[in-house]
Amino acid sequence: MDSTFNEEGRTSPYLMISANFEFSNRVQVEFHDGSDYAGDWLRRVDLWRTRVLAGSRGGYDFDISFDLSDDAFAELREYLKILLREDCFREQ
Repeated sequence: MDSTFNEEGRTSPYLMISANFEFSNRVQVEFHDGSDYAGDWLRRVDLWRTRVLAGSRGGYDFDISFDLSDDAFAELREYLKILLREDCFREQ
């Protein structure tokens, strides 16, 4: 994003995973692919130390590589455990 944070002018991708447990047990995924927004329900997540693979019920697939400190990765892993009600971390 540029410094204006103008969402209408966004050209960079993003992915947001969230849930509202008060109204549903489903986990939502919202994303921007660089040109348009979309959203769906999450159906699966596989997490590795530097990568996450996720898929939505509507057939969208996400393959995201990242570089996080150990503390930030531990926080991501715990966040996903709470959302998904299971540990999606994979050793291999």
